[in-house]
Amino acid sequence: MSGLSANLQIEPAVTQAFAAMDARALHLAISGESIVLEKTLGSLSNDTSSEFDALQTQVSTDEAKFILFNLGSPVNKWLLVAWVPDMAQVRSKMLYSSSKDHVKKTLGLTSFKGDYYANDVADLKWDSYSASLVKVVSLNEREEVLEQEKQDKIADGGGQVTAGAAMGVVPFSLTSEATAQLTKFKSGELHFVSLGLGAECTINVSEGFDASGVNIVGAVGSAPLASKLVQTSPSFVCVRCAGPIAGSTVEVFVYSCPENSPVRTKMSFSTAKSAALSEMKRVGVVFEKNFEITETSEVDDVLKTIVEGEKSGASSAAAEIKHKKPSRPGKGRARQIKKFVPDDP
Repeated sequence: MSGLSANLQIEPAVTQAFAAMDARALHLAISGESIVLEKTLGSLSNDTSSEFDALQTQVSTDEAKFILFNLGSPVNKWLLVAWVPDMAQVRSKMLYSSSKDHVKKTLGLTSFKGDYYANDVADLKWDSYSASLVKVVSLNEREEVLEQEKQDKIADGGGQVTAGAAMGVVPFSLTSEATAQLTKFKSGELHFVSLGLGAECTINVSEGFDASGVNIVGAVGSAPLASKLVQTSPSFVCVRCAGPIAGSTVEVFVYSCPENSPVRTKMSFSTAKSAALSEMKRVGVVFEKNFEITETSEVDDVLKTIVEGEKSGASSAAAEIKHKKPSRPGKGRARQIKKFVPDDP
C-alpha cells in the first residue's frame, strides 16, 4: 500500500490552487492513481474558526478525503486534514492514511503547519483542533493537589516565570490583538478584557468581545458584567472593580468555565491558565484577586464580594462566596484561589 501511495500523481489543478493561497480549503480525493481537486471553498477574509467549523457540513460520513485548510494570517501555512470516517471502505482508509505524507512532501513540507486526523464530524470543530495541540496528562487525586500547589506558586509571582515554564508542555503566547487590549487595561483605558484560546497555541481576544458600557465595576452606571462573558465556552476575564476603600480599585482575574462547555475545551483552558497569567504578567498586568466560576452569572456576585463584602460582612451571598473554603481543583462553585503579589520593582 505504501508503494501505491508513492506512485499517486497530484494533478496540476491541485498544485495551482495550493500555490494561489486564495481559498480557505481545498478538498482533494484519490481517483484511480491520481489525487484530484474536488472543490475549493471559503475565503481568507472570513473568520478562521467559523470556516473550519463549516467543514462539518462539507464531508460525507462514508467517504474519505484530504482537506488542505489554509490557516491564514499570521501562520500563512496549510493544515492537512485527513478525513477518514469509520464507515469508509477499509481499502480507502488505508490508502488515505498512507498517502498524507506523500501529499505534504510533493507540495512542500515547509508549506504545512502539520496534519490533523479526523474520523467523526465532532472532530471538525475549531475547538477540537485547538484542543489537539495541547498535551493533557491524566492525574490522580494526589497528583492534582501537588500540581495545583505548583501552579499556585507560579501564579504568586515567585521569581521570573516564562510561559513555557508555566505550561510545562506547550508555550502559549499572546496575539498582538490580545497584547493591545491588555495594554489598554493596564493603562486604565479599559476595565474589562475577555481572552480565549486561538490558533497555534495562542491566547487571543474572545470572539465577540465588547467592553462598551463597562466602567469600573461597582461604580455608578456600570453595566452588569455577566452578560458580557462568553456563555458556552471558558474564558480568561480581566476586570477592574472598585475596592472596599473609597477611591481604590482592584484588578481581578476570573477564570470562567461554564459547566456546559465541551470537556476537551475545558481541559485546554485549564492547561493554559498558568501560561495565560504569566503572559499577562509579562506585559505588566498583575492581579490582586483570582477567582474561578462555573456559571457566568456568578461573576457579578464575585465582584460584589470585593466591592461590598468587607463592608457588609459575610451575611451576603457574595461575601459567602469569598469566605467559602476552596474545594479540590475542578469542584465547587466560585472560589478565591490566592492573592497575587507582584514582583518587587
